Amino acid sequence: EKEYVKKKRILTKDDAYKKGIKKAVENINKKLNENEKIMYQKVLKNSTNNSTIYLEIFIVTKEEIGELIVMEE
Repeated sequence: EKEYVKKKRILTKDDAYKKGIKKAVENINKKLNENEKIMYQKVLKNSTNNSTIYLEIFIVTKEEIGELIVMEE
């Protein structure tokens, strides 16, 4: 047997948008190292459909994409 706890929350539209943006930023930060960071973020599109919120967010990050190789002769 399994027991589930169902939580129902009622959020305002603004609170839901803020929570969605916060969740997106947290997911990006999980992938970044300590030297890398988010430089800029902007919401491009936002819409709702049947109590579902859709956000399109543009995020600019500062991160290392290359690999450092030391060559000695």
